[in-house]
Amino acid sequence: MVLLIDEKVKENKKLLIYTAQGKKMIEANSPNGYHFSYVTTHPKIGPAVVCYEDKSSGWQDWYFSIDLKTGEFKKHGKAY
Repeated sequence: MVLLIDEKVKENKKLLIYTAQGKKMIEANSPNGYHFSYVTTHPKIGPAVVCYEDKSSGWQDWYFSIDLKTGEFKKHGKAY
């Protein structure tokens, strides 16, 4: 599986997820109120994306898990 952030349009980045064979599985917009920063792995949630908030509430970077079937995101915690 390959996860990448498509930065063709800076204001509307998309997360793209492909199978090892190159078939696109998911194309998702960032979670509401957040923007993609980078793709990483997290020891508890596996593949993850770090996003930053539109309006900071004191902490800016957050880990989100990705449901690989639906493309939905779940906020997990602060990214350091």
